[in-house]
Amino acid sequence: PNLESARAPIVSAASPEGARRPRPFFFCVVVWGELFVRSLLDYCIPSLLAPHNIPALVDRVGSRFLFATSEADGKQIRSSPIVLRLAQYVEPTFVPIPPCPEHANPQLHMGIGHKLVTQMSFDHGAYGVHLTPDMIVSDGAVEAAQRYATNGAHLMLVAALRFGKEPLFQHLEALGVVSAGGVDHGRMDLALPLLRSR
Repeated sequence: PNLESARAPIVSAASPEGARRPRPFFFCVVVWGELFVRSLLDYCIPSLLAPHNIPALVDRVGSRFLFATSEADGKQIRSSPIVLRLAQYVEPTFVPIPPCPEHANPQLHMGIGHKLVTQMSFDHGAYGVHLTPDMIVSDGAVEAAQRYATNGAHLMLVAALRFGKEPLFQHLEALGVVSAGGVDHGRMDLALPLLRSR
């Protein structure tokens, strides 16, 4: 998967005269650095693979997961087993961004990637879903977004609860939701431990 493949028209070969499919979803993340790459691979993506998230998409073929990242971090992400599992549902697409300069504002540097993936989503008529690499998504969030989109919603703003990582993971480990192997995406009943970790 690469940037060039993301530029291909989203059409269905099985439909008459290449008629367009329902609008796809483009999941977008800007990420670099060992800490955030590990959070993305160990927690964010596994939570998105819960049964009622990405696996519940109606249009999996046209949907993509856009990684705006550096070349070095892209290599690590590509070779991750969880990204290989992700590729069973949506196409991973890598959007190169330059390394963040040492004294640069990281929030401003993230804007480079956000602009690229937002433009790609717009160019393909996709619903853009902006993620952060250190977020955990409850099971059913993507299914709900798909339902709202089908019913005509053009924009959804979702509030994210901030939490302390240490107490959060202690609660999740006690519930058996996370372990050394990452997130058990079959048990994403997260509201209570999240609230306790604020």
